[in-house]
Amino acid sequence: MAFEKITDEMLEGKGNIGKPNTPGVSTQEMQRIMDEIPREVIVPAFNEFLDAL
Repeated sequence: MAFEKITDEMLEGKGNIGKPNTPGVSTQEMQRIMDEIPREVIVPAFNEFLDAL
């Protein structure tokens, strides 16, 4: 049973790394940005892991 690791490519363009100190986005957009990695990368990988078990 092989599992896929979370790679830098999966994280690219997600989250707040590389954003300016004052990002110039709404509070709602900043909350979405902060949730990108958990919601779009970690949760799907974790669910795939659980399904495989």
